[in-house]
Amino acid sequence: WNQRGDGIRKGMEYFQQAAAADSRYALPYVGLADTYALLGYYGSMPPKLAFPLADENATRALSLNPSLAEAHTSKALVKMYFGWDWQGADEEFLKAIALDSKYPQAHYWLSVLHTIQQDPIKAVEQDRIALEVDPVSPFVIMHPGWTLHCAGRYKEAIKQFRKALELDHKLWSAYNLLVHSYSQIGSYNDALAAGEILIKGTGNSAMVLPSIGYAHAKAGEED
Repeated sequence: WNQRGDGIRKGMEYFQQAAAADSRYALPYVGLADTYALLGYYGSMPPKLAFPLADENATRALSLNPSLAEAHTSKALVKMYFGWDWQGADEEFLKAIALDSKYPQAHYWLSVLHTIQQDPIKAVEQDRIALEVDPVSPFVIMHPGWTLHCAGRYKEAIKQFRKALELDHKLWSAYNLLVHSYSQIGSYNDALAAGEILIKGTGNSAMVLPSIGYAHAKAGEED
């Protein structure tokens, strides 16, 4: 599931099997909630379809176990990305962290919320905590790079993306972000090289083409 891409749908199959095997167990519903949220976020499913399903599963998980940090995090995701309810999302993330301060997803998604709210200091702090909790997850390692990129700290972001790729050379979202960061500092050859790897690795997925187009457009501006 954490691999994103095809791993999301494969993870969904397992979560559905687990929920069918024991409908009173909350965690499979959390997995389904997060899966639908990511499908909606990445455009693999229409958001108007995906996020209500995410909310339905998160609500189901909370009804089974109101003290589950993972379920509160799932609820926060829906509030943040679909409801545009920043305060509600913040409250759910903080509930999750109060219940389990070592759940890394709560920290790095709260970092996203702080970035949306243009508070990079708080965002970087949440990324730091997530790394302390889970220092070997390529996605958790990559995430501070996204925060740094959004703060305009592109060279630092590139270093972070490269660190994540040392652990997982198939972390396509890191290459996607590299394209943008390299483009921002004028390293167009590096941006296009990362784009070529991205195209080959994702089978020329339509989801990555805008990034490649962006790099070419930026390079064209300098010609």
